[in-house]
Amino acid sequence: MMKVRSDSDQGSRLLRGLAVVVALIQAMILLWLLVRPVYAIAPDQLNLVEKEIREKNRASGFGDIEIDNLHGRITRNLATVAALGEAQPYPESAEVLTDQTARTDFISALDQQGKRFYRMRLRHGLSFSTDIFPNIYLYEAHVFLYPKNPDDITQGLDRMIVQFYRINYSGIEHTREIRRIEHPNPEDVAQALNKPPGADVQLLDNSEITVTYYSYPTSQKPNYVGWDGIPLPNMGVEPEEQIQLQKADDPMPYEKQFRIIQAYKRVLRAVDRHLAQAAAEAELDRNVKINNMIDISTGGM
Repeated sequence: MMKVRSDSDQGSRLLRGLAVVVALIQAMILLWLLVRPVYAIAPDQLNLVEKEIREKNRASGFGDIEIDNLHGRITRNLATVAALGEAQPYPESAEVLTDQTARTDFISALDQQGKRFYRMRLRHGLSFSTDIFPNIYLYEAHVFLYPKNPDDITQGLDRMIVQFYRINYSGIEHTREIRRIEHPNPEDVAQALNKPPGADVQLLDNSEITVTYYSYPTSQKPNYVGWDGIPLPNMGVEPEEQIQLQKADDPMPYEKQFRIIQAYKRVLRAVDRHLAQAAAEAELDRNVKINNMIDISTGGM
């Protein structure tokens, strides 16, 4: 008796054939992955590359072309703002705390050692902690700029302090916190004006960048603040914590050094942005005054 093939038998054979083909393809792909040459960098090679980068950064004092460029722009914009007479004198009475017209964002004064400095406000307002019951902070951010030569600011800066000051109010008791990041020699070595054309690029050694933290309770009299309630550049009190970016006798993990240099670059960008805006506004005011002075009608001449 003859058997008759059904369509279902043919379909099952076709499915089995396709399954065999797919299995063969998968096996070939797996075999190719196992025997193909590997061009990726091994972990030990990556470690060697990273180690070399770290050694170069530390040897150069974490030199950075952007930091040099920002130092140069900040110096030039400060010279413009100061030359156009935008700096106001330092307040000499508590009137500045009650009279809004007496407050200013940009001042020029002498510190306790008789050195000229400029202070510019960067930010101010309220902030809140991320606790379950958040605390309210009143904060002020300023930059102190010391020129090498007050009569010619374009010669460069002798010192730069970026300060973050906040007060934690909780009823009668409160705590004053001051955080500072300071560069004792914020020069622009990469684009120094006295360099000959085609000279090799050199970068500033930033090893002496210092991060400082102060914290004082209500019971301590704030002799370190001025009439306007802002801490003076030279506070005359010991900090609670102070660290330097790179010291031979006090080594620091590279990751922490990297975070400090990145934090310094962020605050430099903020200072550069605010000073550039102040310089542009000062030049605009100057040009408007000149236009008003020479706006002479010649119709009757």
